[in-house]
Amino acid sequence: MRIPIENTGSSPLYVGGKMIPPGETMTFEEEDLPAEHRPGATAEPEETPANPLAEILARSIAKAVLGLPDLSDTELKELELLEMAGGNRKGMLAEIMQETLRRAELAAALKSAPTGEGDATVTDQARSATDEASEA
Repeated sequence: MRIPIENTGSSPLYVGGKMIPPGETMTFEEEDLPAEHRPGATAEPEETPANPLAEILARSIAKAVLGLPDLSDTELKELELLEMAGGNRKGMLAEIMQETLRRAELAAALKSAPTGEGDATVTDQARSATDEASEA
């Protein structure tokens, strides 16, 4: 049985080792066709892995912010870009910015911390800087 295959695209379509130019139709024997072009064949949708960052953004802002400290800097930036492209919620963007600022303050505190004996530990100073920032 011969099966017609039409190329409705704008570029050549290759089927069974033959090229079908755009806008043209070519007939093939059923046994010469790949499975996806045979009658009764349905294209199975490819499963895309769920984006965990998109899952975070699907939550309410109150629930989403709970996971922000666990994200890497790169993931936090990706989360911000996803939010800007999707929901663009001002509250969520503000929470992401707040977490970014908290990390920057922590890094600055760790960088400028004295390391001599008798001084507060770097961890103590970082905690103090974080506490002061969250109070502001």
